Amino acid sequence: MPLKRRTFLLLILVFLLILITPVIIYIINFQSFGISSKTFDWAYFGDYLGGVFTPIISLASLIVLGSLTYIMSRQGSEEKRKLFLLEQKSAAYQDIVKYIKEIHFLPSKISEYGLNIGLIVGKLEGKNMEYFTKEAIKIRDIFNVFSEVYYTLKTFAIRYGHIFNYDFTKTRFNSLLKEAKKAHTTVEEYKNHFSDVSKVRTALGKGTIEILLNAKYMKLLTSFMQEIQSELE
Repeated sequence: MPLKRRTFLLLILVFLLILITPVIIYIINFQSFGISSKTFDWAYFGDYLGGVFTPIISLASLIVLGSLTYIMSRQGSEEKRKLFLLEQKSAAYQDIVKYIKEIHFLPSKISEYGLNIGLIVGKLEGKNMEYFTKEAIKIRDIFNVFSEVYYTLKTFAIRYGHIFNYDFTKTRFNSLLKEAKKAHTTVEEYKNHFSDVSKVRTALGKGTIEILLNAKYMKLLTSFMQEIQSELE
């Protein structure tokens, strides 16, 4: 077996081992509780895996992207290098823009959720309780987009800073990170409300949308997207 192929397979095995390790640790620590039949327990397990796997996958992406950039810079011509960088910039841009549509749909989704839950909130038993649980999981997933945007922005300079001319050290980008973190923190607080019937009305108050979609955050995010997009032209 060629040396390069062995190295490649070894790296894959190491990466898989790193991914499996958090699951094994979780099982060892909580095996005494048995397999839960509660939907929320599985939701929390999903949050745990997301929090652990996100930085691991981001680091792996950084290594792969760095390796590809290095290989292309050695093998390709100037024209191919430019095309490759443009493709990487486009991929980086899509890494954030995919969340924008979800954010714009958020108000209508929350309104729909509030209407549906409002009809059964006083009759939470049997099928109504099961429906409430499923809807609560949906709204938690919707809110997760703010956390995903924050982590994407937080690691954006590390993953893509070498292919963009954008200055990631300037005050405007730091302000964007602060607003993204603020939205992420707010979301984490709100998510806990949606598993508690007594708190769900408060969480769906009129100020919910305004808090998450604050004008400063949206303006900074839009401006950043426009500057990144300008490098694709």
